[in-house]
Amino acid sequence: DAWLAGIFPDVFDEGFAKTALRIAKEQCFPLLQDGNILGWFTDNELKWAPDWRGKDEILVQFLKMEKGAPGKLSAVSILKKKYDDDMSEFNRTWKTDFKSWDELLSNREIKAPVSRDKKIEQNMEAERSLKDAFMADCDSFLAELADRYFRITIGAIKEVDPNHLVFGCRFAYVPPEPVV
Repeated sequence: DAWLAGIFPDVFDEGFAKTALRIAKEQCFPLLQDGNILGWFTDNELKWAPDWRGKDEILVQFLKMEKGAPGKLSAVSILKKKYDDDMSEFNRTWKTDFKSWDELLSNREIKAPVSRDKKIEQNMEAERSLKDAFMADCDSFLAELADRYFRITIGAIKEVDPNHLVFGCRFAYVPPEPVV
């Protein structure tokens, strides 16, 4: 029921790959020789962006995880690299005042500085620039997340059933460009 609540699996956790393989063995392997099956879906209607299940970007959801969560560690690592380890630049974009990356790791209350669907007036170039920077952060993380998700899930299915197609996951809406 995690999909219904809009909870994206922590694909950075080593357990995710093990779980994907276990599920593929349970669900796909028994039908390996079934000629009536064209292929497999990896998931149903994952939340790739804000939708009816919640307004948070996936990056924000991962930054709200507890400090030691592999997904949070990966999210912060991606941001550190993107900002060349410059916390002040991150703070400017995210409208926060963290003293260090470790403080960000400890925080579970972070909020998005803007929303994806917020309209920016033409004469508000600074606000547009911050929104673009924030969305670039979200999209960078989403690209890494999607790459890892599809690599693991498709790999698990293909390992146990090379005879059928893998369709990827079913989408509830057109996902953001990095997912496509």
